[in-house]
Amino acid sequence: MVVRGDKIADAGPADQVQVPTGARVIDLPGATLLPGLIDAHSHLLLHPYDEAKWDDQVLKEPLALRICRATNHSRATLMAGFTTMRDLGTEGAGYADVGLKQAIDQHIIPGPRLLVVTRAIVATGSYAPKSFTPEIRVPQGAEEADGVDALIRVIRDQIARGADWIKFYADFFWGRGKGGAADLHPGGDEAHRGGRQTGQRAGVGARHEQGGHEVGGAGRRRDHRARHRGRPGG
Repeated sequence: MVVRGDKIADAGPADQVQVPTGARVIDLPGATLLPGLIDAHSHLLLHPYDEAKWDDQVLKEPLALRICRATNHSRATLMAGFTTMRDLGTEGAGYADVGLKQAIDQHIIPGPRLLVVTRAIVATGSYAPKSFTPEIRVPQGAEEADGVDALIRVIRDQIARGADWIKFYADFFWGRGKGGAADLHPGGDEAHRGGRQTGQRAGVGARHEQGGHEVGGAGRRRDHRARHRGRPGG
């Protein structure tokens, strides 16, 4: 295999691949060489819920602590063979994923190439953390937006702050069947105008009532299976 820069230029049997003069040869006896793996759904700024509940991570862990954990997660992910990762939301950590991506790109920390969504988008009053005294406004794990105008404003703002993808929480909607797909279609259109792809998280119930699909860059719909079924952090 011949690598030029950060891309595979050629691969095949030794007698069919032309190796440039002066190329550095790396011998890997007894090893199997794989292309870099891709993780299309992860959250570098979260850690297992048997270590700390989602609410505690969002509300109690300092941002600096979460970033330090994410730095370790980035390195471990790369060493496990994943060279590209789509990080689907910081879950209360703001735009820290943008900074992590920049640190990796500038070779400050090791990690995979990141595609980031920053804060993700959810209907007001539908996400978490919840069940606190109503006098206190508790920070949420995603950015709240209602209606087409608000969605467009939030999408443009997230793109300006570094989002590569726009993520909607389609299964955390306000009222049964309310404020979902009718708002999300214009939101997807706006993201595409900004040169971004979109994804919807869809729980089992939402698949029937809100479509439960991802919208690709060309506006194509694909089934999007639920991975987390109604809990935050998906």
